[in-house]
Amino acid sequence: MKIISLLTALCLVVAVACAYSPTPVTRSAAETELTAALDQAPSDSAKLKIAESALAGHPEDIPVGRAAEEIILRFRSDPVEFFKARAEKSESIAAHYLYGDICGRANGDTVTTAREAAWILAKDPKNFWGHMLAGDAAWNYGKPDMAAVQKAYEDAVAADPSRPEGYLFLGYVFEDQDKWPEARGALDAGSISDPANKIIREQRLTAYAQVRDAKAYFDLAQSVLPQKALQMDLPRASAPGKVTTANLLGKSTVIEYWAFT
Repeated sequence: MKIISLLTALCLVVAVACAYSPTPVTRSAAETELTAALDQAPSDSAKLKIAESALAGHPEDIPVGRAAEEIILRFRSDPVEFFKARAEKSESIAAHYLYGDICGRANGDTVTTAREAAWILAKDPKNFWGHMLAGDAAWNYGKPDMAAVQKAYEDAVAADPSRPEGYLFLGYVFEDQDKWPEARGALDAGSISDPANKIIREQRLTAYAQVRDAKAYFDLAQSVLPQKALQMDLPRASAPGKVTTANLLGKSTVIEYWAFT
């Protein structure tokens, strides 16, 4: 009985993986330059200036807009009004997407998010970002219809199979419903779209653990661990100075190590 269940699960994984046709994402030079500039910015005010300048210089590049939005949300006192003013005087899909997105993120205004998604899809029924926004609005509604949420993200993936966000959020939908083989299929497709995406990588590890695929889990985990032994200074709580590894030989020792990625 267990063998039949395992075979069924494996067949489902293969079927789900074949349901997608992921292609590698292409990032614009403007997005790459903005990411680098933000990483090197010396202060929060400098980041805000860089973000607003990038948004003004590349108003139709939605990935650039999303990176700028993240900074504006953190460091402007009026992020919603800022994006609202841009959307109200523009027929730009990018401007309306960013306004709908910021409304959902800043104050949970799913009504505006849904309205902006509908505006985009009326203008371009196959717009990836419009479908993503529709999915976000539906999911963050009080009692979400998960079938509608799933369809919105599936429509986004169909509209642009190169964007990792579609696979990631589709994976989240399946995880939310404990459909782990389906989640794995979506996330594996997302890893083809963006192999360096750390969030997708972490979600894949979760999915592999849930479907009890130890080999896939440890193969992926091993690929992100350092190849050489870590060398670190160990602070000593009870006395000044530092402890070396030589001090620990032959003694019972507890080392607590926190790693953040």
